Amino acid sequence: MRRGLARPDIFSVGIELTMTESMTHCDVVLPAATNFECADLYPSYGLSLATARGGGDPPLGESLPNTEIFRRLAARFGFDDRASRPRMRN
Repeated sequence: MRRGLARPDIFSVGIELTMTESMTHCDVVLPAATNFECADLYPSYGLSLATARGGGDPPLGESLPNTEIFRRLAARFGFDDRASRPRMRN
C-alpha cells in the first residue's frame, strides 16, 4: 500500500478529520467536518424509527461535510446533481 501511494504518477486527495498515516501520502488533504457539525439522519437498528440531528456547532476553519465536498467537486467537474452524470455542453 505504501509503495502504491508513494508512486509519483498518482495524484491523491484525502478527506479526514486528523492527519493520519494515509493522509501523509496525499497530495491534497481536505478538512472534514465532525459529526457534531453536520446535520444528519440516523436510522435505528431493529426498529422502524429514525432520528434527525442538526449540526449544533459550526464547522471549524474551512472544514465541510463530506456531502458538501462531493457536491462541490461534482459541480467543478461538470456533473449534474440530479443525475450524477456529465452535463451536455454546446
